[in-house]
Amino acid sequence: MPEESIGQPNLNKKIKIGLKWNLINQVISQFIFIWFSIYLARLLGPQAYGLVGMVTVLSGFAVIFVDFGFTSSIIYYQIEAEKKLSSIFWFNIFAASIIYLIFFILAPTIAKFYNEPQLVKLTRVICFGIIISAFSSMQATLLSKEINFKKKVIIQWFSTIVSYSVGFFLAFKGYGVWSIVFMSLVNNFVNSVILWLTSSWKPSFYFSLEELKGLTKYSTNIGATSIFTYLTRNLDNFIVAKFLGQTDLGLYTNAYRLMMLPVTNVAGIFGSVLFSGFSKLGDDLNKMADIYLKTVKIISFVTFPLMIGIFSISQDLIMIMYGHKWMGAVPLIRILSLLGAVQSILFLNGTIFNAVGKPKVALYTTIVLYLFLIVGWIIGLKLDGIIGFTKAYLIIAGLGSVFILYNAIRFINLNLFNVFQVIKKQLFGSLLMGCLIYILNRFFLIQDINIRFTVNILLGISFYVSYSFLFQRDMISIIKGLKSKSG
Repeated sequence: MPEESIGQPNLNKKIKIGLKWNLINQVISQFIFIWFSIYLARLLGPQAYGLVGMVTVLSGFAVIFVDFGFTSSIIYYQIEAEKKLSSIFWFNIFAASIIYLIFFILAPTIAKFYNEPQLVKLTRVICFGIIISAFSSMQATLLSKEINFKKKVIIQWFSTIVSYSVGFFLAFKGYGVWSIVFMSLVNNFVNSVILWLTSSWKPSFYFSLEELKGLTKYSTNIGATSIFTYLTRNLDNFIVAKFLGQTDLGLYTNAYRLMMLPVTNVAGIFGSVLFSGFSKLGDDLNKMADIYLKTVKIISFVTFPLMIGIFSISQDLIMIMYGHKWMGAVPLIRILSLLGAVQSILFLNGTIFNAVGKPKVALYTTIVLYLFLIVGWIIGLKLDGIIGFTKAYLIIAGLGSVFILYNAIRFINLNLFNVFQVIKKQLFGSLLMGCLIYILNRFFLIQDINIRFTVNILLGISFYVSYSFLFQRDMISIIKGLKSKSG
């Protein structure tokens, strides 16, 4: 079990500081990401964007195999032994090299499978980032272990600024897809170099499989769960690319990315910080439950109105941001925004499973959901193409979320009713906000799209803020508490 190596008051402070810096990081980095992705989408269009999606599926899947859960073991077991740390480091380097070699060899086969010759070079170049990232994964993990997210965030900022500058320049010069490839490589390289230069830990020339044996059971479950989770979230791209082509993939991936922004940028802020904090709590399940419920309350307070808002203004949003050629993404965004509201709560389940040492349960529940999704996707695809595919995703993943949520929170002595109690006001207020926007657009049609878009946003924000002051004043206290104690 993890050691309780830090006092409770100090731990609470470190968690809140970590949340603060993760929040700042997400706001700044994602503002840059949204701006650049809009520019790129307008420049390349759905077909080229679909090609980008094919590459990112490959590189993202490969990264999981490099670590396979060993860095999570460092945080869970609070490992400080030099021999173990060095052994994990060299294992990651070896695994990254082998996986890159496999992708390099299979690149022509991958290109032939998709009938896209450009994927040969794209796969071989972008997957080289796997090796670059492996050189700094240990340093990044040690920062997370100490909940030192301030330093980690500052390094990410610098890497983001440099890499996006390179990507923007290349895109402006007409390099298209390659601007994203080199942007990713530059980001990995700069991040790795700075972590190496600023980290007090450096690997020794030592490696032993014996040092890894004690971690294998935990790390294998973590790694296997990550693989199935990744497949669950990315096999959809693979199926769409293979059976519907680049255009539908471009529309779908962009709609999914837009839906996931609030999820990853709100729920993702808490995930890594809470795992580090939970692991230091040991067997204090009551404290875990209390922190979890407050976190879910904050997440739903932000993501629910955001997702309902995206649903309500999706048509104007796409037209203004991406242009007419992306209008096919509108029905997809409306469906996926509902799924996003659910997934924002589900996002923390993996944190609970890992923190209480139950990654195997997470693996089994993920497998079950994965199997049902495959069947649903195929049926939806045959019935109504990309629209049927997306509807099947909403239905099955929505129901599956309830099942997985139940299995996660029972380990910290909570049930589904406890969760509903902390999200019901946010859900009701968000739905009322959506209805108000619908009534405005239905009976008071504003012809100018920019004015209509602005009015809808201002109306939604004004209503939800007013509703919160009347019926969710406890949220104000929670947010003020985070602000005042984050230092």
